[in-house]
Amino acid sequence: MKLFIAFFLTVGSKFLLAQEFDGIKATKSLNQVEIGSMEAFDKLPKLEYVEITAHEFESVRQENNFKLPNQIQHLQKQDGLDYLGFYPTLKVHAFSEHWTSDDFGFEQLYLLDSSRNYKYNISSFGDGRVELAMPTQHPKYLVYYYNSLFDQGQADIGVLTVNDQAEPATYLTEFSSCQMPDVSIEEIIWKSDTSFYLKGYQPRFVNEKWVRTPVYFQFQLNTK
Repeated sequence: MKLFIAFFLTVGSKFLLAQEFDGIKATKSLNQVEIGSMEAFDKLPKLEYVEITAHEFESVRQENNFKLPNQIQHLQKQDGLDYLGFYPTLKVHAFSEHWTSDDFGFEQLYLLDSSRNYKYNISSFGDGRVELAMPTQHPKYLVYYYNSLFDQGQADIGVLTVNDQAEPATYLTEFSSCQMPDVSIEEIIWKSDTSFYLKGYQPRFVNEKWVRTPVYFQFQLNTK
């Protein structure tokens, strides 16, 4: 699955992260912020969506220039830690951290603000990590999703608010979420700062057999 992200690595960020990455696990001064727990999202209104056409989805996607992060070359890889890229508009790095417990594997996405020593752990809706979060252009919000590893055809979506970075403890906060039964998400793209489109697949009974049918939805954030 590909989720196109608009962020690029600069030469300076490569040098900075090469130093951070080598010693990230030994760093004890990072302030940890947990974001996106189900308990927090349950207290907030749920996302609402309507079905749209493939043409509507494709027309918006062609207007965006979201790309996957460039990878750092010659960067020593650490066990249990993968570097994913840098968000220049958010000024944070993205990492994937994975570990085992009682013979079960777990994975988590987190964002690192190296200038303020803050680590934002984005909780998953399941055992695997959520997909890379996509920011709005300015940015005002982040959206990410998770396809269940066990309940095939069930997905969850989370939206975070991007606040004032001068207050790092509350830089990212929960905004809204929803669960989509019978849908596996393939891609999410922002249409505007308050609306995004989703492409997924849904099992449907066609011509006397079950087929994996593409479906498209529009989400409108209730910012009032």
